[in-house]
Amino acid sequence: MFGENKILTLNPVTLSKSDFKLGRNCLKKLWYKKQGYPTTMEGNEYMEMLADGGYMVGKMAQLLYDDGIEVVGNTKDALTNTTELLKRKNAVLFEAAIQSGQKLVRIDVLVKDGKKLRLIEVKSKSFSSAETDFTKSEWAEYIEDIAYQKWVLEEAYPDCDITCELLMPDKDKTTPIEGLISWFSLEDAKQTGAFRNVNINFSGDLKQLQKGHILEWVNVDEEVEDCMAIVQQEATKMLSALNKNIAANFSVPVSISCKGCEYIVADEEPLNGFKECWGKLAAPIPHILELGQLGNVNRRKDFKNCINDLIAKQKTALKDIPVEFVKYDDPEKSFFNNRPLYQLTRSDEFMLSGFKGEIKTLEYPLHFIDFETSQMAIPYHAGMRPYSKVMFQWSCHTILEPGAEPVHSEWINTKDTYPNMNFAHSLMQQIGHKGTIMTW
Repeated sequence: MFGENKILTLNPVTLSKSDFKLGRNCLKKLWYKKQGYPTTMEGNEYMEMLADGGYMVGKMAQLLYDDGIEVVGNTKDALTNTTELLKRKNAVLFEAAIQSGQKLVRIDVLVKDGKKLRLIEVKSKSFSSAETDFTKSEWAEYIEDIAYQKWVLEEAYPDCDITCELLMPDKDKTTPIEGLISWFSLEDAKQTGAFRNVNINFSGDLKQLQKGHILEWVNVDEEVEDCMAIVQQEATKMLSALNKNIAANFSVPVSISCKGCEYIVADEEPLNGFKECWGKLAAPIPHILELGQLGNVNRRKDFKNCINDLIAKQKTALKDIPVEFVKYDDPEKSFFNNRPLYQLTRSDEFMLSGFKGEIKTLEYPLHFIDFETSQMAIPYHAGMRPYSKVMFQWSCHTILEPGAEPVHSEWINTKDTYPNMNFAHSLMQQIGHKGTIMTW
């Protein structure tokens, strides 16, 4: 699938924890990263915004340790500094650099107490301390990430007793602090090569933060132990491939898993991961990966793995998909509201059957409502939980009667207080109790 055997020059060859995570997602992506291929993640404002939220959670985690020391500098300096700092009997290190052979990790928080080491991975993903089951598949990549770090750490410090923890926002906790997120401010992020350097400033009351934060520690020793064998096996495979420096050793069959790959970049890019993986199979327009409900179609019991089978047969145009894959024999039943079916069989603009009949049942006035919300890891207001929804703006266009011009109204929160009740009250006051609400 990858064309000629290219030779990769890596000096030195290392496998960081981000490399390991990427390789577990797709081995070919690891090759692309080491080759410096462009991705859609670069300059993606939305992804940068999410990352900024993660940086703020990371800063909050560091502030919970009074004596923490951040390990800075390039990799060589960070490794040297970490080694020196860990000679102390007790230490709390942020971004500790640990290397064993070709394996290299930076640990978010490493707490040393004599020969006891607490390896703490900070994540902005939220969980419920009362309900979350960390053995479920949605947590596998997080647990494997920690397992890889533990493996490297225990090889570097074999005489130490290591425990593993996650430190994350707990949805079961509320903060008593009003304006907590305003205590954290983001400096201008600077791009240095492939890395985006971000500094978070804290301007609040440290003691109050330490009492009213929304993070929680979770021990995951058992989960880490359960996956350690597969982590070691997969990491060893990755290093073997990197050391041989041959693209074919990173071969991964193309499939529906490629949809949404960050290496699907603009055609004008000289290095295009999608085209290299798919070759001539990338050419059809529209492409098979553009099918709506792609994964659900592929998982249908009566057509199990049908899309991947088409791809394996080198049929990758949308038109190559048989119509029977996206409909039922019973005309009264629809497969995901027949959207995949319409995508395959219609090329004109059309309305669903029954649309005109539904329109006739609408009661005037018609209220067309749009609204804006925000969900941040760190709460805005006292009493809020992590990622609680803040509704701060609405706009409405009202058509009072058939043929009438829409009348615009709007509301936006301008006060530094919890806005959700005012949002609801102002909207209800505007639209009243009559008519039909249309929203998108």
